[in-house]
Amino acid sequence: MKLRQKTIAIMLITFFSLVVICFAASRTIIVKSFLNLEEQDMIKDLERVVDIINYDINNLSLRNKDYSEWDQTYSFILDKNKNYIESELGDETFSNLKINLMFIIDKNNNPVFAKSYDLKDKNELNINKYEQDLLHDICERYASAKMSSVDNIQGIVMLNEIPMMISIRSILTSDSKGPSRGIMVMGRYMDAEEVGYIDKITHVSFEIDNKDNANDYIGKEFVIKPVNINSISGYTVFNDIYGKPAFLIKHSMKRDTFKKGLESIRYLAISLIIIGAAFLYAVMIIIDQLVLRRLLKLNDEVKDIGKKKDFSLRVEDKGKDELASLSRSINLMLITLENSLTDLKINNEKLKELDDLKSSFISSVSHELRTPLTSIMGFSSLIKSKFNKKIIPSLDIEDIKIKKASDQIAANADIIISESKRLTDIVNSVLDISKIEAGKMDYKDKIVDVEKVIYKAADSVKCLMDENVKLIIDINKNLPTVKYDEDKLLQVLINLISNSIKFTEKGFITCRATVDNECITISIIDTGMGIEEKNYEVIFNRFSQVGDSLVGKPRGTGLGLSICKNIIEHYGGRIWVESKLNEGSSFNFTLPVV
Repeated sequence: MKLRQKTIAIMLITFFSLVVICFAASRTIIVKSFLNLEEQDMIKDLERVVDIINYDINNLSLRNKDYSEWDQTYSFILDKNKNYIESELGDETFSNLKINLMFIIDKNNNPVFAKSYDLKDKNELNINKYEQDLLHDICERYASAKMSSVDNIQGIVMLNEIPMMISIRSILTSDSKGPSRGIMVMGRYMDAEEVGYIDKITHVSFEIDNKDNANDYIGKEFVIKPVNINSISGYTVFNDIYGKPAFLIKHSMKRDTFKKGLESIRYLAISLIIIGAAFLYAVMIIIDQLVLRRLLKLNDEVKDIGKKKDFSLRVEDKGKDELASLSRSINLMLITLENSLTDLKINNEKLKELDDLKSSFISSVSHELRTPLTSIMGFSSLIKSKFNKKIIPSLDIEDIKIKKASDQIAANADIIISESKRLTDIVNSVLDISKIEAGKMDYKDKIVDVEKVIYKAADSVKCLMDENVKLIIDINKNLPTVKYDEDKLLQVLINLISNSIKFTEKGFITCRATVDNECITISIIDTGMGIEEKNYEVIFNRFSQVGDSLVGKPRGTGLGLSICKNIIEHYGGRIWVESKLNEGSSFNFTLPVV
C-alpha cells in the first residue's frame, strides 16, 4: 500500500470516530461560547456610547472652564459690562462652543445673564419654562457659598423629557483663584443631531428611551435581551447630576455572531478540534512511524539547505514511495535553482554596471550641456540685442532684400533662444529624474500660500497661450497654507498647465483648488484632445508619451509627469488623470494639509 493510501485510511477511521463522539457535546459548548461573545460585543458597544457621552460632557466642562475662570468674566459679575456680552456671549460664541444654554448667576443667587440658542437655525430663543425651572433649581442648589467649595459639577439633566449635557462651574480669576463671584452654567441638548453625531463616531446605532422605562433597569449596569433569532437588544441606565436615572440607552444589533455559532455546529469544526485532541496521540504515533519521521528528516534537510543557501547540496532520495519521489523532485529543483542562481548573479552584475554607467552618463552629460547651453542663450540674446540696436538702424530698410534678410536673422535668433530654453528644460528634467533615482532631490520646505503659487504659475505660462484658449482660475475661499517646497510645487503646476496648453487648440483651461478631508485638491482641467483610458498609468512613467495623441505636437522627454508624480508622492499626495477622447482631460493631485 502506498504512503498516501495508508495515511488516508488511518485519518478517515479516526475522523469518523471523532464525528460520532463530538456531535453530542458540540452544541452545548459552542452555543454558550457564542452567546458570551455576543453579550461581550453588545456591552462593548454600549460602553463606547457611554464613553463618548461622558467625553462630550467633559469637553463641555472644559469649554465652560475657559469662560468661568477668566478675569473678564470675573469683572463682568461686578460691572455688568454690556460690551462683554456683545463681544464674548454673542451667537457666534454659542455656535463655536456648540451650546444651547448659558446662565451666569452671582453669589447672591441673582441671574446676571441667561440665553437660549438654537444651534440648527443659528438664532437666539426665548428661555422656555423648563429652562427657567432649571435656572431656579440651580440658584437654590448650587449658588452662593455652596458652590464656592465645588470645583465642577457636570452631567445630565432632563428638560421636558429631553436630556441636556450640563456643566456648572464657579466664576474665578484666570489663575483659578477666588473668592467665587457666582457660577456659570453651560448646556447642550442631546437632540437627534447630537445622537447622530455619537452614532457616527462610535458606529453604534442607539436610541434614548425615557426615564420611566429606565426605572426598570436600576441597579443593573447592563441588561442584554435577545429579541428573536435575528436580533438582540442591550440596555444601560444613564444617571443625571442628582444621581437619579435620567434616560435609558438602548442598542439593537443583528445576531451575526450567534448565527455563526449555529453554522459552526453544523460543520462540527470546533467539536472536532476539541474532542479530536483525545485521539491525537494515538494517531500521531501511527503517522510518526509511517510518515512523520521521514517527513521531518526531509524538512530538516531542506531547511539546512535554505539556511546555508547552498543549492549544490542534495536531500536523501532512497525508496520507491511518494516521499522518495518528492525527494527526487526537490533535488531536480535544486539543480535548476543552482543553475538559475548562477545565471542571475552574472546578469545582475551586468545590469548593475549598465545602470550605474547610464546614471553616471546622464548626469555627466546633463551637467556638461548646461554650460554651452547657457553660453548659446546668452550670446544669442546678445546678438539679437546688438543686431536690433546697432545694425538695423544703419541698414537701408526700404531695400526689400535687406529688410527680408534682417527679419530672417531676427527670427532665427528667436528660434535659437527658444530652442535653447527648451533644451535647457529637457536637461533640467533629466537632472531632476537622476536626483530622484539617486535619492538626492533637495526639498526646501517652508510655509506656502497655495493660492499665490497657482497665480504665479498662471503668470508663467500666459506667454504660451494664444487667443483661442482661455485660462480660468477657480480657487476656494480660505485655502489653508501648507509646508512644502514652493519651487517644486510651482514646477508641478507649470508642467501640468503647460501640457494642457500644448494639447488644447481652443476652449478653456481651468485651474481649480478645493479643500476636503484635510487635503487640498488641485485640478487642471482642459478641453483638449483627451487621453485613452489604457494610457492613464503609462503617461506617468519615465520617458513615456502617448503615441497617437502626440501626432503633430511638439515632443518632450516624457519626464515631466514622472517628476510631478515623484514630487507629489514625496509629500504623501496622489496624482491621477481623468479624461475622454476629444472632450478633454483633468489632471488632479492632492496636497495633505500638515
